[in-house]
Amino acid sequence: MNTIASPATKKFNPNAPSVQKLLHQTNNSFMVWWWLLIKLPSIIWWGGRVQSVSLTRAIVTIPYSWRSQNPFRSTYFAALSGAAELSTGILVNLVLAGFSEKISMLVVDFQANFSKKAKSKIYFTCEDGAKVV
Repeated sequence: MNTIASPATKKFNPNAPSVQKLLHQTNNSFMVWWWLLIKLPSIIWWGGRVQSVSLTRAIVTIPYSWRSQNPFRSTYFAALSGAAELSTGILVNLVLAGFSEKISMLVVDFQANFSKKAKSKIYFTCEDGAKVV
């Protein structure tokens, strides 16, 4: 009897060639820039950068510049949320690279707390890579 394993029943293999290739590509700024140009061009416009990616953590920055600044002299919410989503989405992409099926992801919930104006370079760090697996 042939059965097809669903993504939920498969084990994540961090040493899989597809995962290692994607991990290498996400730490190459030139390759990330091309990927962002195709998938998320607004991050490039705002000046967002992927600082580092590992299997457990991703760091994305967004600068405070004229492109990301709103009329109230703080960083646009869209720029902040885009960079925050990118920091988590990269980790999910690493896990999805280990599966042979096409799987898409969708943001179903978003929560944010603002304590003061974003008027400098902002770092978004997602350290929940182990939870994604």
